[in-house]
Amino acid sequence: MLRRARKSPDSDRIRYVEADATRLPFADGAFDAAAVRYAPEAFVAPRAGPRGVARGLAPGGKLLLLTPEDKA
Repeated sequence: MLRRARKSPDSDRIRYVEADATRLPFADGAFDAAAVRYAPEAFVAPRAGPRGVARGLAPGGKLLLLTPEDKA
């Protein structure tokens, strides 16, 4: 996924980081918003993962969790 993302047209404006969601290498409150795509169902700790991402949000920040729809 990271390799594919780095090929996107705007990739020079984005810093891509691979890390454990429960121990992200960012300060508390570092972001106004965060989006997690294709990962919620893969979190080893389903509650700790989103909490780890939310820790990086500033007060009033938005967390968007996206998961693929099962069309089976």
